[in-house]
Amino acid sequence: MSNRPNPRQLVLRRDTATGLTQVGWETDLPVGRFLHIALICELAENILPETGSEFFAAYQTALHQAREANYLMLQQQIQHNQARGWHRVPIELASHHEVLKPDSIGNYAAAAMQLHFHLTHNTKQAWAVLRNEVIVHVRASQPRKELDELTYQVWYQQQRTQLQEIGGTLLAGNLIICESGLWFATDE
Repeated sequence: MSNRPNPRQLVLRRDTATGLTQVGWETDLPVGRFLHIALICELAENILPETGSEFFAAYQTALHQAREANYLMLQQQIQHNQARGWHRVPIELASHHEVLKPDSIGNYAAAAMQLHFHLTHNTKQAWAVLRNEVIVHVRASQPRKELDELTYQVWYQQQRTQLQEIGGTLLAGNLIICESGLWFATDE
């Protein structure tokens, strides 16, 4: 008898490191790192059940269970981050063509990564403009490429001037990706 993972089994498991409940392929959510909750179904191919499939209802039920299981943890993370003085970066800061939504289990980490790249090309250090306790603009506080000192000073002054023209409180800090979204933590 073999205990090898079955790549066609869709399972519901809880990540022992983060506490997040996830729906996924058995091979992607190995027991040990993940606590097994339920086998959703075994499919003929590695294709998620679609509308009309005999397993679609079971798949949708598992996604709903994962969202419910994760809701309280994500809300606690939001409250904890706010208590630390962090500011949530609104998903709406993405371009008008992008609509970033939580994944099927309510997790915003993938959307936060996309937003982080869109705003700063994954530069952790950033400036944020805060108006009425809401972030209205985020920009990388480091140039994309290395600049000589004079060019850097010109770049720096241009960035600060443009940010001050937006109006609001200008803050320096770091962007942090969490399951609840993208957060801005001030350097203070």
